[in-house]
Amino acid sequence: MIGKRNLERALGRVPRLRDVDVRVTWRPYLLTPASTWSLGSVNKRQFYLEKFGEERMRAIEPRLRRAFAEAGIENFSMGGDTGPTLDAHRLLAYAESLDHTGAMQNNLMEGLFKRYFTMEKAPCDAEALIDAAREAGVPNAAEVLADKSRFLLEVEEQMRAYARGVNGVPHFILSNGSKRLTFGGAQPSETFEDAFEELLAR
Repeated sequence: MIGKRNLERALGRVPRLRDVDVRVTWRPYLLTPASTWSLGSVNKRQFYLEKFGEERMRAIEPRLRRAFAEAGIENFSMGGDTGPTLDAHRLLAYAESLDHTGAMQNNLMEGLFKRYFTMEKAPCDAEALIDAAREAGVPNAAEVLADKSRFLLEVEEQMRAYARGVNGVPHFILSNGSKRLTFGGAQPSETFEDAFEELLAR
């Protein structure tokens, strides 16, 4: 969510981008193997405590709070549950199929981020996913979620096409069609601005 905010800030700060058709597209990546979620969602704080350890968590959490605040995101919380994201990825692929400008998918991603990071909703919470889809203007989300095969192939194909070389999230790929620049992590807006200037110079 921080990286998304910084990317959007950069898009508004590079004047020459006003004359360019910029499209933001979200692609799936499973940071945690599906086998981890055999019992469904788990407590978010406990999950990260087990993953990083208590000492690292004492450093990570305040750093995250500062980063979210600096990005203008209020009410960041480590509360609630976390869990598998495959259904969310299926909904994002569905949104893209409805609107090839990427706007609907981007709005859905914003809603999913908001619910996970500020509303303590698990990424596998069907009610939260449907609510985010409704807010983003994505119709019939409940029907898509109910059929586990819907848009599964598209998600799997996208993971094969885009996940190579990725080892964390967020991961950004910026391209002008002939050159690609990649960044890992929630980069500051200045990094994106410099990248856009480099791509526009070609």
